[in-house]
Amino acid sequence: HDGIHLNDAGYITVAARTARKIAQLEGASVSGSVDGMTCDNAVLNGTQVTVNLNHDGGTDITPSTGILGFKCFDGDFVNGTEIAITSAVRSAADQVTLTLASAPTGAAVLYYGFDAMSNITNANISSIIRDNSPQALPLIPFRVEL
Repeated sequence: HDGIHLNDAGYITVAARTARKIAQLEGASVSGSVDGMTCDNAVLNGTQVTVNLNHDGGTDITPSTGILGFKCFDGDFVNGTEIAITSAVRSAADQVTLTLASAPTGAAVLYYGFDAMSNITNANISSIIRDNSPQALPLIPFRVEL
């Protein structure tokens, strides 16, 4: 992994996940999760954002603190200003609570997986959200207006 490319183990994982998805699409019975978690919605309350997740096979998430991959903008990422996220923690098995450095002054947009997650490195790769299914699937990238 170098921020853009996977390492050999990563390609093997992606190949196995792709094979499982193709088998499912072709009508085969596939046990466990295939797609990974999605974001149901996110709710802004002052400087707190509650992100509600929908599991696909898993029942919980890791890590519990220091979660990376989220970006929030006051406005959108083209015309808006990024708001720093000072804390990202697991608040329930299907929920993450983000604390923003300041409250948005207007419409805000929350992203997960934005900008190829350029802040993810080999040293902190364990800080992205994964479920507790045997495949340890990540959260699917999303954009949601707050």
